[in-house]
Amino acid sequence: MINGNFAQILQWTEAQRLGLAPDTFTIRAGRGSASPEKWHSVGRSTDVAWGLFPNRDKPPFQSSIQFDDMTMACSCNSQKSPCRHTLALLLLLAESPDVFDMAVSPPPWLTAQQKRQQQQTQRRQSAADDTAKMKLLHSGMKELDLWLRDLIRHGLADLPGRSKLYWTQMADRMIDAEAPAIAQTLRDMAAIPVKQADWPDRILRQLGRLFLIVQGFNQWNHLPPETQTDLQTAVGRLPTRFDNRPINDSWLVLGRTVTTINKRLRPTTWLWGQKHNRPARLVQEIRSWQPVSQYATGAQLNGTLQFICSSFPLTATFQVSPDIQPATQSVPDGHTTINAAMHTYAQAKAGNPWLEPFPFLLPQVKPHQPAQSWQLIDPSGFVLPLKQPLLHHWHLAALSNGRFLPIFGTWDGSAFTPLSVQTDSDWLDLHILRGVK
Repeated sequence: MINGNFAQILQWTEAQRLGLAPDTFTIRAGRGSASPEKWHSVGRSTDVAWGLFPNRDKPPFQSSIQFDDMTMACSCNSQKSPCRHTLALLLLLAESPDVFDMAVSPPPWLTAQQKRQQQQTQRRQSAADDTAKMKLLHSGMKELDLWLRDLIRHGLADLPGRSKLYWTQMADRMIDAEAPAIAQTLRDMAAIPVKQADWPDRILRQLGRLFLIVQGFNQWNHLPPETQTDLQTAVGRLPTRFDNRPINDSWLVLGRTVTTINKRLRPTTWLWGQKHNRPARLVQEIRSWQPVSQYATGAQLNGTLQFICSSFPLTATFQVSPDIQPATQSVPDGHTTINAAMHTYAQAKAGNPWLEPFPFLLPQVKPHQPAQSWQLIDPSGFVLPLKQPLLHHWHLAALSNGRFLPIFGTWDGSAFTPLSVQTDSDWLDLHILRGVK
């Protein structure tokens, strides 16, 4: 019996499989390792594929791909997901499935790996632990409030003379306070070059956002549950409070992004519901031996999403593993115009001012370069500035060839970052394209 998801994986194009890679290095390394002679052994059952990859004079790396939920795991402990080994295993599985030894059950090392993963998944944080962490968080926000007020009292003119230690000490304090996203923001602010003319604007923008978060925590007891959850998300926590409106749909995978929070990578898979015409994002955190689900751009996932409680529900998780369906050339309605997308964004920000980035699905746009900056333009003449520097502006121009076409990406309040584009046949991950800058 053939697993339905396994059959669909075999139908993915090479571009879809390579699109799972987080960067071009992983693409090159995975591509170079996707041949049978590179592996000690490979095998599969109806539910999972596995392989042992040589590791010089050390025990081989143990890689696996679970078909039901497309989780990939590897003992190399790479912060990237998929790592070069699991990507190579996927490529080999799709291109040479006959070299995999069939087995009724997985080998003992994989069974032990799956048991550890199940134990991690089943382990739930106690209410006492959560109460203690929230106490730490509130204490940290009070300290951040004092720090921000002290910074403003001394003025921005003092900042060029401050060492990076000024920022990193408070960042470390935010880690202790269970606010890793705040810590990352402070480290990013320390890296803003003060020699650039716009550095005060960039600093002030971040300070304003931090101050708004602090004020939210000051009013915590007067806030509705949705806003409390939004605040927890803004500081980098992954809330587990769900709303009571699960949504069943055929979810089109439109791209992946990866953010760094406290030196941990958080991959996000962006989805769009075909029937309900609404976006969703699956957010995971890469931890040692913790598998991460990988869905190719352009794939359809039939399943029910449970959304995290929020003023604008966006982050979600599948109630059960979805069924992977063949890619479709149909495009969800998305935002009919750039103006409609901006209107939706304004509504979302009114409820959740910390929400970023925000997904835009634009069915009819094309790249436009009126001067030195690049934009997207729609048939109505509305324009959207593209992120600078953009690595794929010429790729977009070539793929468009003057035509309007569907593009998906994220908006950060000032610029749009395209993630995927629908070509004549498939949705294409832009990050796999190389050779033009």
